[in-house]
Amino acid sequence: MNETTQRIFTLIEQRGITAYRLAKDVGLNPTRLSDWKSGKGNPKPDAVAKIADYFGVSVDFLLGRTDVPEGFTTLAAHRASDALGPMTEDEIAAVNAFLAGYRAKKQGK
Repeated sequence: MNETTQRIFTLIEQRGITAYRLAKDVGLNPTRLSDWKSGKGNPKPDAVAKIADYFGVSVDFLLGRTDVPEGFTTLAAHRASDALGPMTEDEIAAVNAFLAGYRAKKQGK
């Protein structure tokens, strides 16, 4: 099973749904997911995009290009006194990853 398929099935498990439910909800043939899981094929770009939208994660996350599930959005963090200087891209990614984990834990996912 490739990394994209692994991440899809991890999300299925984390969200407490079935592969069948995911397939039906995004308009895929349910056997397609079984094929991916058994290594008989790989998700096509349009399927990856639909699944990313369904789970609210980025395509880059599903492809393994980032470990941050959500796509980058503008993060506003203001402090009256910013003695530490501006945030780096790595720091912003770390804050986003923390927030995603916090929200998932709070929602029981």
